[in-house]
Amino acid sequence: MLKHHFNNLNIGRNINRAYVQRNKDEFEAELKKIQQSITYLGKRSEVSKIIQSNGYITNEYVYRFRTGKSDDEGLYLLVYSSVNKDTNNTRDCGEDAVRIVYVYTDKTYGYIYEKVKKCLRIQTLFKNVEYSLQAYLDKLFSQNRDDFRPQMPE
Repeated sequence: MLKHHFNNLNIGRNINRAYVQRNKDEFEAELKKIQQSITYLGKRSEVSKIIQSNGYITNEYVYRFRTGKSDDEGLYLLVYSSVNKDTNNTRDCGEDAVRIVYVYTDKTYGYIYEKVKKCLRIQTLFKNVEYSLQAYLDKLFSQNRDDFRPQMPE
């Protein structure tokens, strides 16, 4: 009976699932570590102004990573940080997550997006981001490049 009571209070649950506040400097430092640890993760740049100039509204820092093995400028990964540009801190608990998106630029159809992963802002955030980026790049470069590209509409 006592054990059941404690389980209802969430005592002893995994503390790694607790929300963690991050700031821009911490976020960028962690991205730099991830970038150095993954072979095919190329140059990183902050691109939120570019995204806004294309008509999309965003108030968070967005980071673009080139896919280092590719000479194709049209293949890259975006990391939507959830770091608010006004405060330089992540949003409040439950308001958003870090999102990773693959982008392929096609001459005929323009930008083609594929959702890669949503990572919650918990203690293991950057481990999860690193794993997701590595897994996606492994998938990208283990396949024939033409087979990997998203299917174009007919």
